[in-house]
Amino acid sequence: MTEWAGAAPAAVRSEIALGPPLVSGRSAVRFVKDPVTQMYYKLGLPESFLLDCLQRRLPTEEILTKYQREFGCTITADRVRAFIEQMRPRGLLEGTPQGALEATANRVAAERGRKNLLRARWPNQWLTQLVRRAAPAFAWMLAPALMVPLSVFGLSVCFFVLAMVPLWASERTALATTLPAALLLALSVIVHEFFHAVACARAGGNAQEVGIMWRAPVFVAYCTVDDVVLFRSRRDRVVTAYAGTYANLLLMLAGAVMLKTVPSGSAVHRVVAAYLFMSAVAVLVNLVPLFGLDGYRMLEHSLGVWSLQSSSFSYVRSRVTGAQRPLHARVALIYWIYALSTTAAGGGILCALGLIWWRTLRPLVGAAWSAGILAGEAGLVVLVSMVILRHRKPKGLSGPRFEQFGRTSG
Repeated sequence: MTEWAGAAPAAVRSEIALGPPLVSGRSAVRFVKDPVTQMYYKLGLPESFLLDCLQRRLPTEEILTKYQREFGCTITADRVRAFIEQMRPRGLLEGTPQGALEATANRVAAERGRKNLLRARWPNQWLTQLVRRAAPAFAWMLAPALMVPLSVFGLSVCFFVLAMVPLWASERTALATTLPAALLLALSVIVHEFFHAVACARAGGNAQEVGIMWRAPVFVAYCTVDDVVLFRSRRDRVVTAYAGTYANLLLMLAGAVMLKTVPSGSAVHRVVAAYLFMSAVAVLVNLVPLFGLDGYRMLEHSLGVWSLQSSSFSYVRSRVTGAQRPLHARVALIYWIYALSTTAAGGGILCALGLIWWRTLRPLVGAAWSAGILAGEAGLVVLVSMVILRHRKPKGLSGPRFEQFGRTSG
């Protein structure tokens, strides 16, 4: 009989939330949230299993037995104790002094407030509280009976608008039309972010922050809904990721109705038409699972995978070089399909942009100068990308980056 085997070795604070398993690289992870400090932690399956057992206040002997049954290997009481000692300074155990929790919360707030030339956030506490209070009142708009048909109608409008591009491209667009349309698009971004908060609240989560952020080279509204990694329902996670684009589709439906009711050729008609075109492009860009936007998050959550992009390319690279053994067939297939399809799509987009730019430049400066300009721009893009990747910090949630700890297995 091990030491303190008759009782739970430690008690995890009751408000600590544990999310579902998500595939990540060659293993799986689960996220833990401390709602007092707003800190998130990433744990492997063995560590999250221990935390769950401690939350349920199981005695040590039962924890050791369940661990062996779950993972097919033994764990000692000393390893459990070591894991508990890793949780203690993070304030996850009962009896943590309030001062320690406040210190962690201050560190989280400072981390969120970090700014540089490429990105910065300016959260607004009043707006955050307002969104939290208002979001539940709009949850009915995300009911499947409404969401599915309205999404279909909205996408129909989107494709119709894009089909009209050749006709609209032949018309001269005045600055007086473009600026109001761009303002409408900016306002639609606010609605987009609000609906992410609505979906998050509907699933039982909360918007952590609402405000303005700088993502070079633009300022945009933002709303963090990191609680999505805690939702047990895969559908709730997908809907939370999709809700912003769904809001844009609803606004496009309203714009299409207005386009039919105002006189053709009027100033309002031209502004609404320009807005619909801009919004249709924004919707499609959001849905392409290549840029880390809504479509990418939807794909991640529907597959139950975390860090799909980096995991896919890392796995494919390791297989090509023979550095690692193959994964489970389903996970390997996901990684191969995503890596190959996004490489093909990204390459196609770059080739199309290059061709368009080439045809634009050649009549103005000639073939030789066009080639030189394109080569210089390509080199500059590669250089900037390398600098960004070199200084990019580990991928995590949108607030403070999660911490990873544990490592009781292996």
